[in-house]
Amino acid sequence: MRFLRSDSGYALVLTLLFMPVFVGMALLVIDISRGNNANSDLQAAADALALAGARELDGGVDSIDRAIAAMRNIDNTVSFLGQTDENAAIMLTFGAANDPDEYAVVFLSGLPASDDEAINFDLCVTNDTSSTTCATDQSEARFIFVRAQSEDLNPFFGLFFPGANPVADVPIAAEAVATYREVACQAPPLFMCNPVPTGATGYPSIVDAFNAGWFHARLIKLRLGSNTGNFGFLNLGDLLNVGNLQLPAYRQILTTEQELDGCNVTLDALETRTGQITSLDRWFNTRFGLYSQNQVRGIASDEIVRKGFVLQGNQCDGDVDDTFSDMVTDTSIDPGDFNTSNWRYDGDRIDAMGFPSNYSTEFSSGSVEVGGTTRPSGANGYVWPYDFYLGFNYPTQAASIASAIAPQAYPAGDIVRNPNLGTPSRHDVYAYERANVGTLGNNVRNSDPLVNSCSSARPSVRDGRYMYVAFADCDATPPTGTSVPLRIIAYGKFFLTTPVIDDVIAGEIVDLTNEGLGTTDLAFRDEAFLVR
Repeated sequence: MRFLRSDSGYALVLTLLFMPVFVGMALLVIDISRGNNANSDLQAAADALALAGARELDGGVDSIDRAIAAMRNIDNTVSFLGQTDENAAIMLTFGAANDPDEYAVVFLSGLPASDDEAINFDLCVTNDTSSTTCATDQSEARFIFVRAQSEDLNPFFGLFFPGANPVADVPIAAEAVATYREVACQAPPLFMCNPVPTGATGYPSIVDAFNAGWFHARLIKLRLGSNTGNFGFLNLGDLLNVGNLQLPAYRQILTTEQELDGCNVTLDALETRTGQITSLDRWFNTRFGLYSQNQVRGIASDEIVRKGFVLQGNQCDGDVDDTFSDMVTDTSIDPGDFNTSNWRYDGDRIDAMGFPSNYSTEFSSGSVEVGGTTRPSGANGYVWPYDFYLGFNYPTQAASIASAIAPQAYPAGDIVRNPNLGTPSRHDVYAYERANVGTLGNNVRNSDPLVNSCSSARPSVRDGRYMYVAFADCDATPPTGTSVPLRIIAYGKFFLTTPVIDDVIAGEIVDLTNEGLGTTDLAFRDEAFLVR
């Protein structure tokens, strides 16, 4: 009580003595808060810039150029670095000159296995061909490192001691590392080697060639076998929880009996599945309404199943290898072959017509064959017997159907390099048949039905003739069957034109990811994410 009644004034003296400490501590707390806020702003800016750039690192030959263009569209601010309202919020922009005071960006081909290890900047990749320290192959860029740093923090703490301020400006920066991957959503575990030799199309990449329409109406044939070749399976590990290709999970996916759930197949480091593949034709051919007697009944076919076969006996239990073993592949089709009463299915005379081959072959190497653009005399300007197909299957409607079918348009159509543009592909005809299945019906001979004629126990589904595949650069990383990661250059959609005969898969590439036609958006998802 004596302390409360004291009027000597020493409490005021103590308060005045400790006032600088209290004020200094308050200013220090404010500076720490300002620093944390600025660091958060810089971290958000670095993250945003890294993610924007990483989204373009898809392995393309111009990926860094596209990444730089994307990063120039990102604006952010950092606040509270200065002491006045004039520089309270500082704009951060990744400009053409890449101002090192705001952003430092390095594209990398790899990262250390552990986050505890420092980044090896010797693995840098640049779009500057004059660089002497970095690789210049933009397709090798897989990661992007961003360091964001603007002005230094000008602290308030030193204002209280203007004559003896030992506190210098404090540099504040933030770093981020991001990469890109594509994820498959409900897509089969398949890969296909780039069917065209590197540079043979005259375009920088398979995506550029596709967008120019180079693949339009070109039939691609891939020969299968016991060894991994131009077409094969991907190793999905625990996703399917199977140990070999013969178990039901793979069969169910390849027959459209079941799809993968969710978007959980990472496609940036794919490995091939080793082991022999058997019964592949039986699995695929259920899509055309062809079933081996040993196959599980009730598997759906595609809605459109015309295949160029005259089925013998039970239409639902035909095994291609057994019933149609005499059908051989012969690409030397001539318009004169169609002047008889029966059409010749790739060389065999039968009373049915499916989608035929191109008149010519442009590329043929090993187990892959790509149709050419040569038009023989009498072919009416088509590179495959399009008019004969319509005339045979729709003899009274051929002219009206031909005028109604609209050929696929492409973002950068180049009719000089592919004179097929402007004429329908097999996929264009299929799309028309599917859209008008209710009015077209079957062909007049009724020997090769347009739709699935099996019982209700064998339903039909839309899109059963499509396969989603990963296109691999097999020149860079040959698939050896030893689970070596493949270099993936694109993902896309492959249209099956005919059943698998003599271990040959035939079809057309109808869309690719990475700025294609957009029909694969639901099957593949792009993801850019931070790794550091």
